[in-house]
Amino acid sequence: MRPRIGLTASFRYEEPPAHALEDDYVRAVVQAGGLPLLLPNIDGNAHAAGLLASLDGLLLTGGGDVDPACYGQLPQPVLGHVSPERDALELPLALVRALRAHGGDVVTGARVREILVEDGVARGVVTEDGRRFAARQAVVAGLHVRQLFLELIDDRWLDPRLCEAARQVRTGLSEVVLHVALSEPPRYRPEFGLDAVVHCHLPETMADLVAAYAEYRKGHRYPRAPFQIVCHTLLDSRRAPPGGHVLNVGHYAPYELDGRPETWAAIREPLLAEELERVREYVPNVTERTVVGKAIATPLDIAAYNPMFYRGDIMGMAHIPSQDGYLRPFPGISEYRTPIAHLYLTAACTYPGGSISGAPGRNCAMTVLADLGRGGVP
Repeated sequence: MRPRIGLTASFRYEEPPAHALEDDYVRAVVQAGGLPLLLPNIDGNAHAAGLLASLDGLLLTGGGDVDPACYGQLPQPVLGHVSPERDALELPLALVRALRAHGGDVVTGARVREILVEDGVARGVVTEDGRRFAARQAVVAGLHVRQLFLELIDDRWLDPRLCEAARQVRTGLSEVVLHVALSEPPRYRPEFGLDAVVHCHLPETMADLVAAYAEYRKGHRYPRAPFQIVCHTLLDSRRAPPGGHVLNVGHYAPYELDGRPETWAAIREPLLAEELERVREYVPNVTERTVVGKAIATPLDIAAYNPMFYRGDIMGMAHIPSQDGYLRPFPGISEYRTPIAHLYLTAACTYPGGSISGAPGRNCAMTVLADLGRGGVP
């Protein structure tokens, strides 16, 4: 049987939209004795490992530029055509391929139930379906510090003071986020002159700013909460259907609203209407005629989405002096190492904290490499 070779495709937005690949790539694979298989740009992060498992080889074809947003940078004047859909497929494919080339693997859809510890050394993990994965050198956990020490490790291997420190981790504010799909570009009130601005902060007045945070501390909402409006489609029209745009509107909010996080679920529908009305004050063309889709995420939704967002804090835990910088998440495990040998902690609860920077992962990797005697930072 001929080897199956996956070829990544471009996405063309002309009508009708299509996944496309230059014929030269297909012919080259055939001439080399392979069976070319076109890989469409579909939810790449979720399916990358599964796609690679079904292939004998992978060819990342040429094309446009990588979207600078993938590595946290802004577009430059020399930037050519980009395809977010293609980047979403090719980047995880390349990472998985590199990992497997070095003897590793990627397993998806397998939540970890327990971290195995023997004689104070991390030896592997057990998934919820009962599978065991042995760790030859280390276990690196990209988890919330509470989840790691309070849910996944047998208490006998942990100092009670460490567990108590994990329980005492403080979270910051959560958020209310409104997503709006529009059939036309957003148009701010003329006196603002903001129609071409991608990211706008709307603080209302200084009095509102001060009052809002005072109410948050009490667990209350504030009707004139400072908020921000982001419209990435002004920068990259390919993130929406032709002519369409997407607004992301967000502001801080307490997780326990009036003492109960469940209160958010009870007010979801009126909250959606209120948030739309607030946006309309600044962007008058957000109307029934132009809104083709809308959704709202409350602090309760954010917390349920990912265990890392404990109490709805998208940074994992608060950025306050007592648990920031060298003290993050708390003294004793602030250098990515834990008291359990060969067990490391990374992600938003470690320095420098949440955001899409890759810095916690890179720092942790350097620490692991140093401990294994393969370079890195001791």
